[in-house]
Amino acid sequence: MRWIRFTLIAMLLAVTAVLASAQPYLSLVSVSWVRRPLRPNDIGVVRLAFASYGGETLLNAKARAQCLGCCELAEDSPIQLGALSPGATKTADISVNFSGGCSCVIKLLVEYEATARQTATGYVVNRLPGSTYLEVTLEPPLEPRVDVLASPNNLLLGALNNVTLTIANTGFASVKALTAT
Repeated sequence: MRWIRFTLIAMLLAVTAVLASAQPYLSLVSVSWVRRPLRPNDIGVVRLAFASYGGETLLNAKARAQCLGCCELAEDSPIQLGALSPGATKTADISVNFSGGCSCVIKLLVEYEATARQTATGYVVNRLPGSTYLEVTLEPPLEPRVDVLASPNNLLLGALNNVTLTIANTGFASVKALTAT
């Protein structure tokens, strides 16, 4: 009877230790453009580099992106990540259609089938699936384009020349602080 009570207490402590272990979380390492959109309703590709933390390796992980705001996914397919070891960086390229001039929020959901924790004698695998996510806010990537037309386009050497400059913004974003020297 005494050994049954001891076994039950040991099992309860083991279950409590597993449940109390740190939940995995994602940390953003960098955001970069693989391809910038050139105009509204153009597709851009953004690369998110991220790492998983929490002391356990995420097994058979896959990521899926979701967009909110002035953008939508151009391609909605899961990204196979495989195993995510704590601190190791993984990347996901996400094709996004930017429709306007407001912010775009990309939510990257990572789902995994199991976790593994390294021990002195190998690994302990926990077969409970789970998920974690991160969110990134992107400002509109569209840029201004400044065109300058000078008239006349011939200048006399050594003379004071009157020139008219016509400046036009033919891009897709406002110019905030234009200076000319």
